[in-house]
Amino acid sequence: MIFVCIVVILCGSEEFVRDFMLMAHKMDMTNGEYVYIVVDQLPSKHVFTPWVAGDDQDETARLAFESVLQVHATLFYTVIVTVLLLNVKILDA
Repeated sequence: MIFVCIVVILCGSEEFVRDFMLMAHKMDMTNGEYVYIVVDQLPSKHVFTPWVAGDDQDETARLAFESVLQVHATLFYTVIVTVLLLNVKILDA
């Protein structure tokens, strides 16, 4: 048995991603055939609930975001910078 899915990588503002996901849900593109990877470079104000905008579409957006994998690049940069700074301190000693 072969499973096929389409991977979509999104980079953009919270509003853009939410609007995109609402449109994808409306077009039945959140039915498991598509996977969305959202890359954030800055911490979001809604890290754990990116679908929340406080409007009547929050529940629909929540359903759409079930197809989303969020990647927070800030965490990776923080680790890389910390390791770099530790290595610099070791070389200075």
